[in-house]
Amino acid sequence: MFTFNKDWEQRAKELDEKYKKIPDGEYKGIVKSASLTRSQAGYEVVDIMVEITDNQELSGATTNKLYYIDNNYPHKKKLDLDGKLLDKLLLSFNLKYASKEEFVIALLKLSEKPVSIKIKRTTGADGKTYITRYIEPLTEAEAKDGNDENWDMNSFI
Repeated sequence: MFTFNKDWEQRAKELDEKYKKIPDGEYKGIVKSASLTRSQAGYEVVDIMVEITDNQELSGATTNKLYYIDNNYPHKKKLDLDGKLLDKLLLSFNLKYASKEEFVIALLKLSEKPVSIKIKRTTGADGKTYITRYIEPLTEAEAKDGNDENWDMNSFI
C-alpha cells in the first residue's frame, strides 16, 4: 500500500528489496501474471511474470520473460522459437486456443501455475550484459519436491 509518510530513500530501499537482482541459476516459482502487451519497439509480445518460491533469500522476488509473437518482428528465428516455447508452456497445462480471445483467456489461466525459471547472463561483443530467461513447466513431482506433503497439482489447474 502506498503511504506518504516515507522519504524517497525509504521508498528506494523498499523497491530494491521488492525487485531484488536474481542471480544466474535455476529456480522454482509460480506465474504471477501473463499478458498480451507491446514491447518498447512496438511489437506484440506475451509478458510472463514469475515469482521465485524455492529460495528463502529470494522468496517473493519476481522476474519476467517476453515472448515475441508479432509476425512483423524482424528476427524470424527468435519469433519462431518464442512461439514454440510459449505453445509448449501453455499446452503443458492443457491450455489450448483457436482464436485471439481464447489465447488471452489461456494466458489468464496460466496465472499461479508452477514453473521453473532459468536465468543466465552473458556479455555481448558490444560489452553490454544480456539476460536470458527460460521458463519451463514443472511436473507434479517437481513442484511438490520440498513442499508440503499434502500438496495437490489440481490446485494449480
